Amino acid sequence: FCGSLPDAEQVYLTAQSMGWRIPEDLSLVCFSGTWRRGALAERMTCVAVDEQGIGARAAEILHEIRTGSRPLDDAERVVFDLELLEGETL
Repeated sequence: FCGSLPDAEQVYLTAQSMGWRIPEDLSLVCFSGTWRRGALAERMTCVAVDEQGIGARAAEILHEIRTGSRPLDDAERVVFDLELLEGETL
C-alpha cells in the first residue's frame, strides 16, 4: 500500500526493473484522488476520495468564515466517502 499515486508509480517501476510481475508477484494499492491521468496512473488500483469535491467544500467553508456566517472555531466535521477504483495492480 502506498500513500500516494506518485509513490505507487515509483514502486511499480522499481518492481518491474527487478523482474517482479504485478499483480502476480506483488499487489499494489495506493491512496489517490478520483482524477487520475496517465498510462500508469490509470492502471493502478486506488482507494480514492473526490478531491474536487473536497476543494469545493473547503472554498465554501472559507467563504462562510470570511463573510462571518461561520465562526472561525467551528467544530463541524466534513466527511467524504472513499471508493475503490479497480485497476490492474491487485
